[in-house]
Amino acid sequence: MINKLTNKILVAGLTVLLLASVPVAFADSGSGNDDVVTAYFTLQEDGQFVKGNDSEGTVMALVPVTVSYFPLDDYWLGNYEYTDGDGNIVETPTVLHLLLTVLEKYYCPGTEIKNDDDSKAMSLTGSAGSSYFKTFWGHDENFMYFLNHKFPLKPDSDSIGATSDEIPLENDTIVEVSMFTDWNFYHEGAFAHFSEDDVLSEVGEDLTLSLMAAPTFPGSISKIKNAEIRVFDKVPIGPMTDVPASEITTDANGNFTYSFEKPGTYYISALINDITVDWGGQLRNFSDTANTTSPLCKVTVVEKESIPVHRVTFMDDDGTTVIGTVNVTDGGTYRSIPFP
Repeated sequence: MINKLTNKILVAGLTVLLLASVPVAFADSGSGNDDVVTAYFTLQEDGQFVKGNDSEGTVMALVPVTVSYFPLDDYWLGNYEYTDGDGNIVETPTVLHLLLTVLEKYYCPGTEIKNDDDSKAMSLTGSAGSSYFKTFWGHDENFMYFLNHKFPLKPDSDSIGATSDEIPLENDTIVEVSMFTDWNFYHEGAFAHFSEDDVLSEVGEDLTLSLMAAPTFPGSISKIKNAEIRVFDKVPIGPMTDVPASEITTDANGNFTYSFEKPGTYYISALINDITVDWGGQLRNFSDTANTTSPLCKVTVVEKESIPVHRVTFMDDDGTTVIGTVNVTDGGTYRSIPFP
């Protein structure tokens, strides 16, 4: 759910008007009856991945987090329980359960957190279905979060945003939280992502991905061209400008192709500040104040033919433009983020 933007909209009394123009839909939430769910959590501040305060110093990028249901009364949040149509509590983990789990494990490990206590971990106000974070991860209310690279909407609405307490958490959901310094981020920022989040590739094989972004202001997902690609052997920390370029940029369709010479685990990101994007005929420029999240794709590279794989190619609507290629092992699955 949008945090700072929601506040501004409510003050202006334009909630439905603004959110109605967001064409993306919240991913299917299912029945929400799973007892234990594993989701993937990413946290950034001004376009940089944040390190956890745990002993391992976990970089919060696609971190798998296992979440079970627990009574929200334990956190002084009993009035935010997820309920059915009759007002009965549904004992299933929600996005709020995920956020609380992340805070206890990575922000203040070993410490019990309570709503609005001295830990500054979180401060939640409002009511069920209209909750609002004034503090998260010690940061002020100036942040936003996306689910599966999309603005989260109420499951039965194409115009009203969903809050974390009313979103049942599905397995493999990607939850991205981005904190900002610039209080105008929602006018010009974006959540950037690749067509794939986690892929398998073989040594010497061409891997093609597409780079796109969903704006923090109402608008549609767009391809990002002329972005400089960055390749790492671990999740990057610090400004993308501090890393040598790979001499690869996205083309007019937001695509790029790269191959790896050695097996291992790699991470692909991009430098996208000062890139101009056309959103529905309106040009927007990602400012140098880091109002855009950094995209990330984890790539596992194996020796050629070391395991049975099948290559899958994704095409754009024109039927000729490649927007992504992935390898799938025999009997394996992959997680694909659909291109709009």
